[in-house]
Amino acid sequence: VTANVGSLFDDPENLQKNWLREFYQALGSFYFLHESLKNIYQFDFKAKKYRKVAGKEIYSDTLESTPMLEKEKFPQDYFPECKWSRKGFIRTRWCIADCAFDLVNIHLFHDASNLVAWETSPSVYSGIRHKALGYVL
Repeated sequence: VTANVGSLFDDPENLQKNWLREFYQALGSFYFLHESLKNIYQFDFKAKKYRKVAGKEIYSDTLESTPMLEKEKFPQDYFPECKWSRKGFIRTRWCIADCAFDLVNIHLFHDASNLVAWETSPSVYSGIRHKALGYVL
């Protein structure tokens, strides 16, 4: 399917309302488990207990409606120059063969200027990343 995106806005009164709403996500993850693994459990954060993983499971709804992960945004004071931010992380918790661990997908910060970042090592922006990683841990 192709579309001329510019033409979508030729008649904004007749557009579907949810096309004009911001509802995108910047985070997502795929987990592939080898068939040789046994006793695989994933944590259900809403029920607060592990659930056995069997077969293929696909969660394609919003992150907020998926019980098998925890989503959190970084505090707003991490980005004082932005009025809002999508930066944050999602966490999944697994137990495989009696070994429990978390996997975290972090949506960190881009360098506001590659030229400024290049001038010093470590980058002036590395402090923000360090602070965010400390928050997650």
